[in-house]
Amino acid sequence: MFGEKSLPRLILITPLLTIFILTAMITTFYVDELKLRLKEDRERFVKEYLLRVREQSLGFVDLESLNRKIIDDTTALEIEIEGKTRIVIGSSIMLAIFASLLSLWFSRRIADIFLEYKKEVKEREEELNVLNRLLERRVQAAVTQMQEKERMLIQSSKMAAMGDMISMIAHQWRQPLNQLSFVFMNIQGAYNHKELSQTYMDTKVKEGSHLLEFMSHTINDFSSFFKADKEKLSVNINDVIEETLSLIFKTLQNSNIEVSREYNIDQESLLYKNEFKQVVLNILQNAQDILVENDIEEPQIAIRTKMDGTIFVVTICDNGGGVKDSIKSKIYEPYFTTREHKQGSGLGLYMSRVIIEDHHSGKLSCTNSDIGACFKITI
Repeated sequence: MFGEKSLPRLILITPLLTIFILTAMITTFYVDELKLRLKEDRERFVKEYLLRVREQSLGFVDLESLNRKIIDDTTALEIEIEGKTRIVIGSSIMLAIFASLLSLWFSRRIADIFLEYKKEVKEREEELNVLNRLLERRVQAAVTQMQEKERMLIQSSKMAAMGDMISMIAHQWRQPLNQLSFVFMNIQGAYNHKELSQTYMDTKVKEGSHLLEFMSHTINDFSSFFKADKEKLSVNINDVIEETLSLIFKTLQNSNIEVSREYNIDQESLLYKNEFKQVVLNILQNAQDILVENDIEEPQIAIRTKMDGTIFVVTICDNGGGVKDSIKSKIYEPYFTTREHKQGSGLGLYMSRVIIEDHHSGKLSCTNSDIGACFKITI
């Protein structure tokens, strides 16, 4: 309310005004008292004079003496009032001067204290600002470090899956390699029997080129999987799931696992594509492992996609018997694995949750159905 300069003035003026007001009140009160005493003295003198006249049996009242007495008393009282008033005013002035000097000293002292306090507050604010900036840098550095660790864990998880990937590539290439071998055998047989025409040669070369193109495409799919995502892409979740299935489809076929798909999403979503593929691949590999481990007669994996308002929902369910209650709360912990015999890294589901919940602001959950486990992704 009051500024730095107005506060000392206020401290100086307040006691002066108080003293002047008190002086005026005291003076007025004292003068009124003296006037009242003068009036009472007059009335008393007149009464005494009339009484004395009666007692001395005087036949007349000496008005001149009475008036002179009253005038003398009035004059004496006025002189007394004037003297007392001067004493009161003089005392008030002295008191005002003393109070002014005292107030001035207090005001300067308070102003110095106020300036010191303001200086100290400013220094504390500067220290606090420095501390806040330092804290912000530390928090930013910690966040950056944590993000870097997460990226390294994602890459570690991918590298840990490289053995499985190589196995998948072998499965993907086995059939086209066999077909390519037959193409070469057919060409050699036609040549040995003098039946190798230009048309036949072109047909077989074209057939071999298709097989090599398929194998090259397979390598591209697997190599892109290991690339780190730098930004989100607008993609259709159904297409991303299909691309992921193409990586593992042969191994699922070799395990006689039937995969059913029901896609009900038409619009695109912003995703870190390769990271999302890694999540789907982790869930599919876990489902495959549990189906093979439990020796399920008709192993099945069901993939469903749908929209829940503006939320993308993906469910991947199997009929492998479900996740045991004793480990259900641990499956998302880093380095927790039930596949020691297969040298599992224990990072798959942990990184899957980090990718979905931290990188995509979604949710990854697991529930058990009557026949198996269901993993649900919401983004």
